[in-house]
Amino acid sequence: RAHAALLARHGETHPNVVQLRSELAVLRRDRGDYEGALAMLQDCVRIQSKLLGPRHPDALETLSVQGRTYEEAGQLPQALEVADLVIERSNSQDQTAPARFSAMHDRMLILRKMDRLDAAVAQGRELLALLTPRYGEDHEDTLGVCTDLGGTLLVANRPEEALTLLEPAFPRALEDLSARHSTAKPCAEDLVHACLETERRGDAEGVVRTMRQRLLQDPEAPPEALIQGAQAILANPDAPQQSLEHAVSYAERASEMLSGDACQPALDAVREAQRRLAETR
Repeated sequence: RAHAALLARHGETHPNVVQLRSELAVLRRDRGDYEGALAMLQDCVRIQSKLLGPRHPDALETLSVQGRTYEEAGQLPQALEVADLVIERSNSQDQTAPARFSAMHDRMLILRKMDRLDAAVAQGRELLALLTPRYGEDHEDTLGVCTDLGGTLLVANRPEEALTLLEPAFPRALEDLSARHSTAKPCAEDLVHACLETERRGDAEGVVRTMRQRLLQDPEAPPEALIQGAQAILANPDAPQQSLEHAVSYAERASEMLSGDACQPALDAVREAQRRLAETR
């Protein structure tokens, strides 16, 4: 309705109409209507390229959305073609740099899906060399590319190289983002995989423990996870005092969120952890 009203009032070339059409296209894509979404996005790209120029950031952003829609639809050659077009029309030294970096990232992931792993790794390394001096090692975009490049190296059966990226990226992701962030979790998973592939089981277990602890420290951690965390600590008969204190904290937080029978496992964990703490003092 809003689209029809804007269209009738301003015409299809008005910026607000184009923006709304782009947003409607994303909604269609999210519902699985890739054909309808792509048709709308193609119209938006056509109009923006004509009015603003094909190298304008808005036109490039819409073109990038079109490419990701192709990718989600499984049309990888078309997605790769769009990523290449965005890269061709952008420049890493001006206002189109974000679109260029995003397209390079998209290109790496598309090549990975196409099993063109050497090309995907090369693209990832090229992008990382641009992002690191521009944004720094701790920036969200840099960490995201590190993680995806590390995962690509794992798929290419190059775990040692993956470790050189994932090991330093993991603590930075936890420190600067959060354990629930879309970068931190896959970084941890791929780091565990790389450690196991290189026979570093102890390091893999350390990553798992660190992630579990950070997730449980999250203020939004669900009570079920908190109870499981406390029970995991209590399952170790040699758990040190600090770990038992964590178990008390996790279980008490869970008990505050629950009531009735659902609260009983948390209360049991609190009592058991407090009993064992008393024995250590």
